[in-house]
Amino acid sequence: MDFLIKNPLIRNLLVIALGGVLIAYPQLGPKIVIMVIGALLAIPALLAIIGYISAKKQSTPLPDYILVESVGALILGLLMLLIPSLFSTIITMTLGIILFLAGLLQILSLARAGHAMVIPAVMYIVPVLIVIAGVITFFNPFETINAVMIIFGISTIVFGITEIIRSYKYRT
Repeated sequence: MDFLIKNPLIRNLLVIALGGVLIAYPQLGPKIVIMVIGALLAIPALLAIIGYISAKKQSTPLPDYILVESVGALILGLLMLLIPSLFSTIITMTLGIILFLAGLLQILSLARAGHAMVIPAVMYIVPVLIVIAGVITFFNPFETINAVMIIFGISTIVFGITEIIRSYKYRT
C-alpha cells in the first residue's frame, strides 16, 4: 500500500482515471458527494437516537431536544442518501439565484456610481455575464452540473498528466 501512495505514476494514473470517470459520467460526482454527506448526517444521528433510548432507561435521561434533532438529522441524511439528485438540483438552483443577485447588485452599484462619475460600458460586461450565468444555472441545473463536472474532469486529467511529467522530469 505504501508503494501505491509514494509512486507518482500510479497515484497520477488514478487521478487521470478519476477525470475520465467524471467526463464519462458527470452526473455521478455531485450525487456521490451528497450521498457521503447524507451518510455523515444519518450515522451519527442514528447513534444519537440509540444513545437517547438507552439513556432514557437510566436515572438521568438526556434532554428531549436531542431526540428531535437526531430524528431530523436522520431524516435529512436518509433523504440525501435516497434522493441525491433533488439536493443537487436545489444546491445548483440556489447557486443560480446567488449568481443572479450578485450580478444584479454589481450592475446597480455601477449604475449608482455612474451618477457621480463616468463608468465605461465595458465595466458592465462581467456583471451582465454573471446575471446570464445565474439565469442559465437556475433554469438548467442538470446541464450546469454536468458541464462543471466535465470541466473538472478535464482539469483533473490535465493535472494528472502534468504531475507525471513533472515528477519524472524533476526527480530528486
